[in-house]
Amino acid sequence: AGKDAALIQEATKFDFKKHISRGCLVDLKDESGNWCLGIVEDLMEKDKKILVRYDGWIPKYQEWVDISSDKLAPLRSKTRGFTGSRANDQRFFEFKEKEVEQTLAEAKKLFETPISAYEFTQILRGKLFVLMDSILCSFCTRQRVVPATQLESIMTLIDEYLSLYGKWLEKL
Repeated sequence: AGKDAALIQEATKFDFKKHISRGCLVDLKDESGNWCLGIVEDLMEKDKKILVRYDGWIPKYQEWVDISSDKLAPLRSKTRGFTGSRANDQRFFEFKEKEVEQTLAEAKKLFETPISAYEFTQILRGKLFVLMDSILCSFCTRQRVVPATQLESIMTLIDEYLSLYGKWLEKL
């Protein structure tokens, strides 16, 4: 019990805003008060602002947010699953073999070297989730034909994804 209490105390001291960088994922409250998944597109360090694009929404919905704003929260602390437009998904996914390989390599390292919970969440519940969800939405829900050249890569990714989530669940 003492070890768990110490871990909880340490986690509550963590300031995720000090670790925000271009490409990281955050939870962001929109103007309607809904929490959405956001992707940091740019930073203005001088003004302490970040440009966040709402995942699954058209680019006009991106906004500059003050880094100290209570509209920002750590990734997946306020959101679950896809938070974009249900009627008209605007994720703009393009399958890139190199991106798939890079994301899988990052995810595999999660189990090889000690990293922070923040980094773990960014990769496994952030980048890898968005990549998988994008592939499934792009090729399944839109009934697109998967090119034969990409099918093997997609199947490998799905297999690796399930394997990594299995390892993660075993650690819980």
